[in-house]
Amino acid sequence: MKKDSKIAVFISTCMIIAGILMFLYVLPFLYIWASFGESENQNKLDLMKKSVTFSIFKFQKIYTMNSALASLVLTKDYYTVIGYYKELEKLDAVDEGNTYLAVYSYIQTGEYDNALKYSQLFGNKGQQAQIYIKMKDFKKAKILVNEMLNQTPVKPKVYRYKAEIEMGENKWKEANLSIDKALKYSPNSMEALQDKVRISKHLGYKEEYKKNLNKLKLLELKRGNI
Repeated sequence: MKKDSKIAVFISTCMIIAGILMFLYVLPFLYIWASFGESENQNKLDLMKKSVTFSIFKFQKIYTMNSALASLVLTKDYYTVIGYYKELEKLDAVDEGNTYLAVYSYIQTGEYDNALKYSQLFGNKGQQAQIYIKMKDFKKAKILVNEMLNQTPVKPKVYRYKAEIEMGENKWKEANLSIDKALKYSPNSMEALQDKVRISKHLGYKEEYKKNLNKLKLLELKRGNI
């Protein structure tokens, strides 16, 4: 083979390899970009999962998994969130944002030991309080909630945590006062409304029960949960 022919073959081979590498580089991001126009549905999830599947390089995996986490949580695909988080942990790419979503997913799946372990990485007192409430360790939950109540400003969800502790301690009237504070500052919080419905039912407040149950159903309908 002539020297010029060898050079031409070499150049052609290099161009083909470069094209393949460029395609592999771009492919995961194409799936991410395609998902941007989708609502939170199965098609969007499929596109995001494909973006992770076709990620080869470390930076691709980190970007695509982080991009998918929020949508996965919104669609309650908690086990996939946990799986991606474990992969991010192996890649030394955990941060406060993806840890928050992973802890939330661990709470939803009832894996409280793991939830507590990872919530302590960035000292998220709110999530730790939720976990202790789920574990019925109200003493530890109360310590955290009291610390958050002494902060300024107090986040509305802290009053919800307080109400849930009081429910656990069978202090239903106190819980009603606390949940009313939560709803005063965050009237469309589904979690707070769920607690309010439960408290109103327990206390026999029929009008409050019906009013808040109807509001809760309306919010669930608007958000596509029913």
